[in-house]
Amino acid sequence: MSYLVLSPLKTPQLNLRNRLVLPPMSDGVANSDGSVSPATLEFYRERVRGAALGLAIVEYSYVAPYSQRGDHMLGVYSDELLPGLTKLAVLLRELNTPSLLQIAHTGALSRYRPGVDPLPVAPSAMVHPFREKTDGVAARELSEAEIWTIVEQFAAAAVRVQTAGFDGVEIHCAHSMLPNQFLSPLLNKRTDKWGGDIVGRSRFLLEIVRSVRAACGAEYPLYVRLGASDFDERGITLQDGIDTALLAVEAGADGIDISGSLTGAQNPNNKAPGYFAELSAPIRRALRAAGHNDIPVILTGGVNKIEEAEQLLRDEAADLIGVGRALHRDPGWARKEIARLN
Repeated sequence: MSYLVLSPLKTPQLNLRNRLVLPPMSDGVANSDGSVSPATLEFYRERVRGAALGLAIVEYSYVAPYSQRGDHMLGVYSDELLPGLTKLAVLLRELNTPSLLQIAHTGALSRYRPGVDPLPVAPSAMVHPFREKTDGVAARELSEAEIWTIVEQFAAAAVRVQTAGFDGVEIHCAHSMLPNQFLSPLLNKRTDKWGGDIVGRSRFLLEIVRSVRAACGAEYPLYVRLGASDFDERGITLQDGIDTALLAVEAGADGIDISGSLTGAQNPNNKAPGYFAELSAPIRRALRAAGHNDIPVILTGGVNKIEEAEQLLRDEAADLIGVGRALHRDPGWARKEIARLN
């Protein structure tokens, strides 16, 4: 029997041996300045060795000083971090696994220590829902000049990813990171060109995509992790997710990686394997209907067995399947599951 999950996927930018993906998972083991630590290298070595994965996406890495969510988050905000990032890229290449590195700004969720960190920033002044029951820190609204500065910081970070030797870059627009905060009408109350309808609310993400594309060149793989729904009728809707995916591809994205928005990596209404399939499948259909046949869609969430990944592929819910928690619990999951299937 032939298995889709074990079949290669060739895109204009990447050649993947199979359809299994290590999704970005922040393990909180970077050095305090955001640099790659020995524990960071070991985390990826243990999960990627054996060449059992088609693609590895390195955890979200902050693009600007003070834009991290917590301590020991990986950083890509300075050229001084390049030696460690290069070690990580070389490791993944030596393990014969294509890699992307995810770049992020946590916006209203950024770490705040009074007297140490500046106030977090956001599309609109707010206390983010995630903070309402913790420290209650209110973010301040970004000026237009500051928005453009952050766009430039994303582009500079992407160039560092490319310089370090990763095979591509992924922009984090899910899990209520700053681009995702702009996308959500629950959080973005702006009345200027950066808010309002989906064209305005997606503008920040699209300017980042265009800026990264211009900085890294036409051939460098550029993916977007998209929080395609808030699972709240007042927030990002599925149609918003579809529209944003199409706009991102038109702006230069080469792949769309589907996840949640305000709900993070969870679907509050569904715990089945591939629980974001209700988002990824219609987004994939919309991309194909628009003629974007070579844009892979990644689906992550709740997959614990390789047969579950196989079924999601056969159902055309996605082109690639991310396996997060199972690989976090057992670094050898992919190797063991492929051996069992064979």
